[in-house]
Amino acid sequence: MKIYKLALDRGLSRGNKSSHLLASCLYIICRTESTQHILLDFCDHVEADISTLARIYLRLARVLSINVPHTDPCLLIPRYAAKLDFGDRTNAVSNTALRIVQRMQRDWLNIGRRSSGLCGSALLFAARMHNFNRTIQQIVDVVKISKATIIRRLQEFETTPTAQLNMKEFNTIELEEEQDPPAFSKAKRMAKLAQHEESFNIEQIEREILDTQKQIDDQLEKLHKPRGQLAK
Repeated sequence: MKIYKLALDRGLSRGNKSSHLLASCLYIICRTESTQHILLDFCDHVEADISTLARIYLRLARVLSINVPHTDPCLLIPRYAAKLDFGDRTNAVSNTALRIVQRMQRDWLNIGRRSSGLCGSALLFAARMHNFNRTIQQIVDVVKISKATIIRRLQEFETTPTAQLNMKEFNTIELEEEQDPPAFSKAKRMAKLAQHEESFNIEQIEREILDTQKQIDDQLEKLHKPRGQLAK
């Protein structure tokens, strides 16, 4: 209510439905209090598009100078796991997914990524580790994020040492080293590839120059040979 009153005083209610503004205020509090609610919950409740509520809540946070913390993926794991029907193994799968998410955070996979994507990929890995056949589409239906995002998070995690451990090693070994952030690793690979391509291009140009020089020499040698009536 305090945030709502401040929003009214600043004129932030103009052009926005009161239900949308109230939902945005509640979402900000849920973020600061670290609850398991996500923005889609409020969208379903007030029947609003997610982009509309996102725009309002971001404007509220900016104008009112509210430092909204990032959503901790660990808070959402139990919620999503309960919807995937793991039965009496729900807690075990959730704990494995929590360990995977913590490892992702240590390897910088959470920077600039939505929490839903991390939770979805972690739950898919955890389900497979506990012999549950869950498809990517089933994960997408629960966490409400695109299949491409889930696949991208899986590909990023597969490059880390943690993904190379078996179930027993994963539960007993705690890796201490950290990996470079995906964006940094990608930039290094691109720079190395560009350097290789540049070296390859230089070698190719040198070969082309030598071939051209040989052709020029051959043509000059033919021109210097006297032939026919005009030889003199």
